[in-house]
Amino acid sequence: MLKKIKKNTIYNSSLISKALLKMEKFGLKTLIVIDKAEKYLGTLSDGDVRRSLIKKKKLSDKINSIFKKKTVYLTKKKYSISKVRNLFLKKRIDLIPIISKNKKILDVINYYDVNKKITKKRFSKRIPGTAVVVVAGGKGTRLLPYTKILPKPLIPYKGKTLIEHVINQFTAFSLKNFIFTINYKALTFKAFFQELNPPINYKYIVEKKPLGTAGSLRKIISKKYKNYFVVTCDTLIQADFNKIYKFHIKNNNDITIISAKISNKLPYGVLKDKAKNKLEYFNEKPLVKYTVNTGMYLIKSEIFKLIPNHKVYNMNELILKAQSFGKNISLYKIKEKSWRDLGKISTFEK
Repeated sequence: MLKKIKKNTIYNSSLISKALLKMEKFGLKTLIVIDKAEKYLGTLSDGDVRRSLIKKKKLSDKINSIFKKKTVYLTKKKYSISKVRNLFLKKRIDLIPIISKNKKILDVINYYDVNKKITKKRFSKRIPGTAVVVVAGGKGTRLLPYTKILPKPLIPYKGKTLIEHVINQFTAFSLKNFIFTINYKALTFKAFFQELNPPINYKYIVEKKPLGTAGSLRKIISKKYKNYFVVTCDTLIQADFNKIYKFHIKNNNDITIISAKISNKLPYGVLKDKAKNKLEYFNEKPLVKYTVNTGMYLIKSEIFKLIPNHKVYNMNELILKAQSFGKNISLYKIKEKSWRDLGKISTFEK
């Protein structure tokens, strides 16, 4: 069996724990399931494992009861780049096995191997002097129990990992220079990226200990970029990043906070009293409107100098410190529907 095929396959008699170890070792999201005769049976994704654990399956259970048997594959005769492209786009999958007449695995086609050749830029105009920092080192406690198995950036959502969604929102605007700050399950993250091989330029800042949402930014000392988009790995924004950049430059901002105007209906009636506890008014389940921080910022690189070295430091602390130094800080407001917080457990249980 070829090395590439061996890495991407697992026997149907294997334990769930072994599948997880293999996924973690090679940074894979999907494994091809084969029988003892090494014939194709189906696929097992990290999402299949996640759902099985939620349904109280044990790590010592075999995968033969949780993998998908009706999955996409191609034969050598039907294989073509155009067909593979269409299947990836239509089915939202990340790999396709090529099999022989007797269902032996001949090859494994990865989404990004093809995507690098077919990706079209939606925006040709580049945002000058700007790179992207993705803060991805947290433990993802809001996404437990999923993050016991995978680091938050690698949690699957709608056919891709969170980190892929985050990257794609920037590459759509020709932003291709990234820095990833990592700590929790850093080796798993690196292994995944090595396999993913996205069409971007990137490097890591590996935290020896968690440094909060801003602490590791102190290590960014490059003079190459005047501004950085800084974003958490669970934040998706549907907005024109060119307009955000122009707003940032036009207002001479040191920090631009991308914020969202949201509204929530309170589940309770709101009361207000006056003198001697007499009721003044009763508002039944009012709609409350406010502006919130989405977790994305555009920041001048010189602001990072305000961060103390080797200390836990969060973005709210950096913003307040910058404000105390008289720095120019503005809000770029987007609509509620343009922001998606993927760090909530409810997102994955729908």
